[in-house]
Order: sequence, then structure tokens, then C-alpha cells
Amino acid sequence: MITKNHKKQNKNKNDHRAGTKNAETYLWILLNNKKLRGNKFIRHYQIGNYFVDFYCPDTGLAIIIDTDELYTDFHLESYVEREKYLESIGVNTLHIDSKTVMEEGKLLLARIITEQSASAICESLKIKINYLEALSLN
Repeated sequence: MITKNHKKQNKNKNDHRAGTKNAETYLWILLNNKKLRGNKFIRHYQIGNYFVDFYCPDTGLAIIIDTDELYTDFHLESYVEREKYLESIGVNTLHIDSKTVMEEGKLLLARIITEQSASAICESLKIKINYLEALSLN
């Protein structure tokens, strides 16, 4: 289940933002106002107990900007837990290194479009499989 942002958890959200500020701001400029195939992205979105940098409700795609701090033991453990959780609820995640955002810029949009398409196809297949399973039970 995807939950909405909660005001009382803004401190955690602000802590997360600190390491990705420039890359995140730049990517937000590229994604904001439905600039990518008309899909709305939400910045700093909370899903369960975890935050993602960007989330597209239309396609179920979460974008996470990775930083060097990810590779400490504490962050790596949290990272694995978040990935398992997001996968379990059907959220497709795209990880982008903060340096890649700054270096590739608009070229990165093609990669995001590809991920959105893959996410939409997977969702469509899940719906069809559930429908077929329901038919077979009758």
C-alpha cells in the first residue's frame, strides 16, 4: 500500500535531501509540470516508511538518486530493505547516480521513458494474469 507524505516525518525527508540537492533539483526541472510524456512526478514522496526522490503514480515508477553515502553498512542495509519493500508492493525503481544526473541531463530522460514503459507493461500483465486466475476459479 502506498501512503501519502506525513508532515511529522519531514525531518527524515530533509536529511535525505541534503546529499542529492543539486542533482535532484536539476532532475526536477526536467520532470516537473508533466514534461515527460504528460506523466506527473511527485518529488520527495513517501511510500510506506521509505522516501523516494520522485514518484510517478501513473506508472508506479520511483526514481532514487544514489549518492556515495549509500555504500556505508548502515545505508546499504536500509537500501536493501527499501528495495524489497518497494518490489513487494509493485513499485518499479530506477536508481540514478547523482553524477550521472549532472553529466547526462536530458539524455537521462530516454532512460526514464524506457523504465516507465516497462513498468506500465508489467502492471498490465499483472492485471491480465489476475483476471485469468479469477476466470479459472469460476
